[in-house]
Amino acid sequence: MRKYVVYTAALLAGILCGFFIVFNLVFSDKGDAYGEIAAVFLLIVAVYGFCGAALGFFLPGYGWINGLLLSLPAIVLVGLYSFRESGQVVFNMSVLLLTIASTWLGIRMGEWLSQQHRKTGSRPR
Repeated sequence: MRKYVVYTAALLAGILCGFFIVFNLVFSDKGDAYGEIAAVFLLIVAVYGFCGAALGFFLPGYGWINGLLLSLPAIVLVGLYSFRESGQVVFNMSVLLLTIASTWLGIRMGEWLSQQHRKTGSRPR
């Protein structure tokens, strides 16, 4: 039961992050605002890294499923949008690569933290 709750949470987090962060970056008019693009790239790394770390910590051992559920909405949204704006395919693929890499690294970090937590047996006082 716990893993299905985590799977649902991963999918919902993926939908929210995929639409409001990743799709917003790809869909919005970028112009010459390289600082804004860099800030949103950092936001993607932070949010997907944090969500991945939380999923990896609370449900270790299911990293690839959690990563897929977290990244899939962004992949679908950007993939569908890439058919409409074919001139931005390289940019869109770089956003997706960043999303997938951030999710994977976050999940690995969460699994490592979970393992360290179990190993030391630390409890809050």
